[in-house]
Amino acid sequence: MSDMPMKQYSLEELFSINPSKTYKELKTEKQGKTPIISNTSSNNGVIGFSNLDANNDGNVITFSDTTSSEETLFYQKDSFIGYSHIQVMIPKFENFDKNIAFFLITVIAVTIKGKYNWGTKFNRLNANKTLISLPSNADGAPDFTYMSDYIRELELANIRKVENYLANSQSVSQSVSQSVSHKNFTLKDLFGKSTRGKRIRSQDRISGVTPFVTAGETNTGISDYISNDVSIFASGTVTIDMFGSAKYRGYEYGADDHIAVVDTSSLEKEAAMYVATSIHKSTHTSGKYSYSRNFYATDADTTTISLPVTEKGFPDYTYMANYVKMLQNQAIHKVLNFVKA
Repeated sequence: MSDMPMKQYSLEELFSINPSKTYKELKTEKQGKTPIISNTSSNNGVIGFSNLDANNDGNVITFSDTTSSEETLFYQKDSFIGYSHIQVMIPKFENFDKNIAFFLITVIAVTIKGKYNWGTKFNRLNANKTLISLPSNADGAPDFTYMSDYIRELELANIRKVENYLANSQSVSQSVSQSVSHKNFTLKDLFGKSTRGKRIRSQDRISGVTPFVTAGETNTGISDYISNDVSIFASGTVTIDMFGSAKYRGYEYGADDHIAVVDTSSLEKEAAMYVATSIHKSTHTSGKYSYSRNFYATDADTTTISLPVTEKGFPDYTYMANYVKMLQNQAIHKVLNFVKA
């Protein structure tokens, strides 16, 4: 792309930017089919679904005019219902498609990153006057054909990489297709005595880069990023919170006193993930621990989990790792088939 002639264009030249249409009374419904686009920066902006009729056409770009707008730029293929503060970018040019949208979203996000906050929002006025650099034709118009082809080539290259990876992973599925025996073990017998973190009150936490894990499911229990002098737990360990929810941590972190830490760091990542799931099943899915009966670090030592074993009765960590890899490959297959459809 470095050899392509570039030119700046305002978003107003390329799009009509308008507030999304919504309903006065809008709520998500379990059996809803119409996507509701909100200010969230995840799940393509979809917060849920409604049985109300869509009132915004698809094949557009949406974004939130609140802070961190670069994280809420999404291509909407299907018609949808909007929330307040959702702006819709309707192309003024023909042959707009998802590839062109992905190219433009990337350029816009890079252009506006860090420029807007609570005081200066990425509203329609600021969006319209935003200038972005794009490949251009000899006549000075944006080269949308080049943009679409560029994204398509990137997508095909990634598909080839994934297909090669899956082709080289066929032996994994074969290695877990056989039946395997299971045996119960206590966590203390497998990984030694568990440890726990130390409580730091919210007002005493110093901003930093170390993830600080507390009880809860939001953001996988990470409540802050701190620089306090705390015990740092190794990457590859498993945490169990006060409700018995177990999670594999593939990074170093700190934790409060409601978190039990099981040292699985000597295991292959996928085997540790298998162990985390087995712990979660025993302590959380089972309903054994909850608000009324909290899980403590001392409970980890006596917690029993069922694991696959070798013929000699030892935990078969190779089998566990391959089992998780097989599940990952199946998920990758599904995504690949979706992309290629």
